Amino acid sequence: MKKINFLFTYTSFYILPIILLLSQTNISLITSTHLKYYFGSQLIILLLFTLISYFIYRFCFPIINIKVNLSSFLIINSFFIFLLFYYRPILFYFFPGEYDPLVHKHSQTWLNHLTILIGYSIFYLILFYFYEKGKKLIDTFFIIYILINLLIFLTYSVKYNPNVTSTFNFIKKLKFINNTTIVNPSDKKNQWLKIDETKKSSNKTDIFFIVFDGMLSLDRAEKLNIVNQEDHINELNLNGFNYVDNFSSNYIPTYLSLASTLGSSFPVTEKSKKYKNHSNFFPKFLLNPRKEHNFINIISKLEYKFVWAGNLHVDCIPNIYTYCFTKNIAKDYLTKLRILYFDSIFVYFLNSFTHKTLLNEIDAEKFLSNISIYNNLKDSLKEKSIFLIHVLKPHPPFEFDKNCNKLTTNIDHDPDVEDTNYLEKYKIAYNCSLKIINSWISQLSKNKDESITFIFADHGWFFDKNTKKKVKDQYNLNELEFRLPVYFAYKIPDHCKNLQVPKSSINLMRFALNCAEDLDIEFLENKSYFNFPPGHKNYGYVKEYKKEEFDPNCYSTVLQKKTKSNSHC
Repeated sequence: MKKINFLFTYTSFYILPIILLLSQTNISLITSTHLKYYFGSQLIILLLFTLISYFIYRFCFPIINIKVNLSSFLIINSFFIFLLFYYRPILFYFFPGEYDPLVHKHSQTWLNHLTILIGYSIFYLILFYFYEKGKKLIDTFFIIYILINLLIFLTYSVKYNPNVTSTFNFIKKLKFINNTTIVNPSDKKNQWLKIDETKKSSNKTDIFFIVFDGMLSLDRAEKLNIVNQEDHINELNLNGFNYVDNFSSNYIPTYLSLASTLGSSFPVTEKSKKYKNHSNFFPKFLLNPRKEHNFINIISKLEYKFVWAGNLHVDCIPNIYTYCFTKNIAKDYLTKLRILYFDSIFVYFLNSFTHKTLLNEIDAEKFLSNISIYNNLKDSLKEKSIFLIHVLKPHPPFEFDKNCNKLTTNIDHDPDVEDTNYLEKYKIAYNCSLKIINSWISQLSKNKDESITFIFADHGWFFDKNTKKKVKDQYNLNELEFRLPVYFAYKIPDHCKNLQVPKSSINLMRFALNCAEDLDIEFLENKSYFNFPPGHKNYGYVKEYKKEEFDPNCYSTVLQKKTKSNSHC
């Protein structure tokens, strides 16, 4: 009996990460290939650490005169390996890291890692010391913990796996709520997306979210002599597109804006707890399929394929929910494994290889340059899909010349906003972005499919002090009134022409689902929030933007410094 308990506990701690993953994702999307990779990799880890443990027990312990049973030593090590699967959440809990807005990542110093590793080591020594003294009690706890997780997994499998039950023949009381927000009871309608007793639509309508990063609305761009909006709107209309005036983003930074757009809810409000990092926001929730998020629920439960074409800073990484443009076998293997090891210390080992293999053959710009890429993919997928096409334009680096040819040299990846020619560079990038849009809509207009296409920006842009003063004096517009109003054009099937059109990006998904799935989802209120940058005393909080209450002296896109003008903040 003791041997059976030992073998059960020892092997379970290596299998448990797989069980926990399956309990946190849509099991129907985990293929047999995933499971082969997961069990194979865990078997390798089991054998490797078993050999290392035996070597230490056989040759090292006698030298330092440590007396412990081999079975006890193996159990301690297997539990410790299991705890390493929580390495990154622990690391980011204690050390949120410095955020780099260009690559949408939080960096960690070697000292941060060392501190957490020391903490792990101290815990290991404490466990090692007390295990033999309380062996019976600790073993009982381990077995109960493992059995509880197995029971949760079995319950989850029966309840949510469409192969086990017919639950998914209709979407019943499908409620999406973002768990990063503390919701006030009176504000619930601004967080919930309800689809009650709705049968799955037989429509096969594709949905495009084409995002141009940092693109001002046409009227704001015209005020800066960047574009003639009437000329572009005429081009849109000729190709069946409509432009929406006075359309706004609900947030300024990409990580919040696209989280709200795809999730169709406010990821943070003034009632939310302070966030320390961006793990719940874009693109993190797309990279970690374990994390509960409205968007993941939408594509999973309404059975959409999700296709992502990214850019140099935020590129697509495939997983059970996400399709990327790659045929790299090594990438397929490593990214499938990455799902299992995403929160563990072992992901850093995988990353050392994925950086060499994660190269998508088609990025957002290339996708928009040739409609046949979409047509060929549509034929191969043969299912309705949601496309996220994220173009890093007109956002820096400014890499176009006046003729929209790509520069190959002297590209300034981090231009100074106060440079005298900054606005001119942005103007070139903006008009070249419009050229990309014109090319795409011209090709799309020749297609006969009934796709839903949204072309919009995640946020506007900011400029030098002189430009800010000019627009303030001439138009009475502050900085946020150039950062929140954004470009938005759309094309929808004829049967959706009478639907309400959104005025902010948070309602785009609702608009799309109402059209594609024949639903009647209520729109949210068009609120906009501004955040505070890293280094600011209020970083991690947001505040609803109201022009009459906004004090530009208390908001800065750079590190806040105390001056006479903001001493009252």
